[in-house]
Amino acid sequence: MAAPMKKRRSSGDQAARVGRETPKLAWIPIVVIGMLTIGMGLAFALLRPGVVLLPEDQRYTGLTPEQLEVLDPELFSWIGMVFRSWGAFGIGLGLMITGLGAYGYRRGELWAERLLFVAGLCTFSIFLTVNVLLRSDFALVIGGLFVTFLAALVCGYWARRRWAA
Repeated sequence: MAAPMKKRRSSGDQAARVGRETPKLAWIPIVVIGMLTIGMGLAFALLRPGVVLLPEDQRYTGLTPEQLEVLDPELFSWIGMVFRSWGAFGIGLGLMITGLGAYGYRRGELWAERLLFVAGLCTFSIFLTVNVLLRSDFALVIGGLFVTFLAALVCGYWARRRWAA
């Protein structure tokens, strides 16, 4: 009778996981930012379609809601659909960030750190850039979240490098 084979860990498993939990200073901000992104998505999906123009929107367009409605009576229903879809996207992104931060990144999984970095860089940098260009009242908040997100990833990266040394 053949002896049961032991499952061997591949060298890729060792390289992908340090084996130590990421410091709380690194993974907790990621999870909180993920939850805030879910909240933003809910606000976009549920509240924003009812508040069609924010003061920053009026500053950018130079038009009041009444003037815009005269130009195109269907514009506000279209904007409502856009914000609902943005909200759904924000909820999904927030769930991804929260899940990756609470599980893979927290456990020191290299793939989770890399995925969070690329996803965060793609989404937050464009979101921040557009809000700066629109002179949004929320640009500083978005910028603060982006810097916090990157700082948390750097903290995890330096902790991993310290463990490897």
